[in-house]
Amino acid sequence: MHRAGNTITDGHQDVQELWREAGSFDSSIRGCCFYHSQDVDTVVHTGRLLLAFSGGMIPEAEQREANTRNVALRILELLRASGFVAEWDGDIHSRIEVELGQWRKRSPFA
Repeated sequence: MHRAGNTITDGHQDVQELWREAGSFDSSIRGCCFYHSQDVDTVVHTGRLLLAFSGGMIPEAEQREANTRNVALRILELLRASGFVAEWDGDIHSRIEVELGQWRKRSPFA
């Protein structure tokens, strides 16, 4: 999700809202990935984008941590297959970092 709120908490809330609209546990959604508006500000200045993710969209509570790890690994796989340099330390509470280089998209607030 692009620019999901202003903070990581906002982002998780926005994703949860979309997930509920999709039918929650009855949907096929297994995870999510997003960045928020502060992340956009950071990438403009540093060229590095932090991506948040979650695999908590499955009904089985005991499997959520493993699912979250799988979601992160899938995101990394897709990013790398698309030619991006992406790193993650393996901690489900940390974020994926993607090297984008110089940001060229103009902010709507500029």
